[in-house]
Amino acid sequence: MKIIYVSSLCSKRIYKNLFGGTKHAPGMQAQKYNRLMAEGIAANDGSDVTVLSAAPVTRANHGGLSFSAPTEKEDSLLYDYVKFSLLPIIKHLSIIRNTKKKCHRLFKSAECNDIAIVCDVLSLSASYGALKAAKKCGIKSVSLITDLPEYLGISQNKLFNKLYDKVIKMSDSFVLMTEDMNARINPDKKPYKVIEGQADINMSFSENSIENKYHEKICLYAGGIEIEYGLKILAEGFVSANIDGSELWIYGNGSYTEELKAFCKNHRNIIYKGIAPNDEIVKTEQRATLLINPRPSSGEFTKYSFPSKNLEYMASGTPILTTKLPGMPNDYYDYIYTIDDETPDGIAECLKEILSKDITELHEKGAAAKNFVLIHKNNKAQARKVLELLL
Repeated sequence: MKIIYVSSLCSKRIYKNLFGGTKHAPGMQAQKYNRLMAEGIAANDGSDVTVLSAAPVTRANHGGLSFSAPTEKEDSLLYDYVKFSLLPIIKHLSIIRNTKKKCHRLFKSAECNDIAIVCDVLSLSASYGALKAAKKCGIKSVSLITDLPEYLGISQNKLFNKLYDKVIKMSDSFVLMTEDMNARINPDKKPYKVIEGQADINMSFSENSIENKYHEKICLYAGGIEIEYGLKILAEGFVSANIDGSELWIYGNGSYTEELKAFCKNHRNIIYKGIAPNDEIVKTEQRATLLINPRPSSGEFTKYSFPSKNLEYMASGTPILTTKLPGMPNDYYDYIYTIDDETPDGIAECLKEILSKDITELHEKGAAAKNFVLIHKNNKAQARKVLELLL
């Protein structure tokens, strides 16, 4: 089956050329999610994937009045870039129009019963254009819903909400992050699958060894630097734990960054590492002692999300400490350490207990987590569920 994968995904080469020198490269999390999903689909026998990309380019990060790029092949994916204007309003209209045109061209290149589209709804204008074309031609579609509008910070935008609702209504089926999402997104009871995320199957070939670990007990967080993600509580809890020979390394960016930097100046064992390429972060995760995700479980949004960071952590082979999020399926709990008391004191007690364990015990915990996600949650296996919706 030929799959047209509609998103903001760029080839690694294009993304580096566009944003390699940019301090705040846009949409890195979306790039990784879509790359794993698109490559997972392509890894399934009989699947041929063309990425139809509305690149995450704006006048602020690119310059010029328009964007275009040539079609290119990278690894298992063919990238076909939508040309669009960078002028306000006109940008979205041009993405819609040009996505429709490209979809019609791609539909003509294959039999209707052997082609389908998969849309990342966060690429809203491109998804709308693709779904309009698909509906007109009778092409099956799956829409990937990774966030609800009210948690995107733009829910007051009436045009966005109207377009989002139209995309949902035009979709034939859905991939959702959690079961709770279904009641919010799918009142018409269309077919759906819950896929909380995917682990990179290529991590099977990347070794996590005790011999390669840092000499110090390195605890690591990588992600959004926001108070609502538990970063302040984590930092305070780490100081309270006061464990000899331990350091907390923090990667990422966000509204709490400047306050965190000031906090680090007074606490030498907490080090803000800034922003780094994902490949570099993954290598650091493999050498660390413990990976931490302190995201509070009490927020309403946690019922509708699953941190992709948890899957990346687990696939690294280093043990993970995280909160008990409502959107986390029960089959994860045998393979992770959990924070029951989500306060600085509670985190401190967890750290004392975990970091007092023998390094071999910690390594075995991490290895079991890696084995679990790479067998049951790898991107090829998860993508197979998407293809099942299109049969």
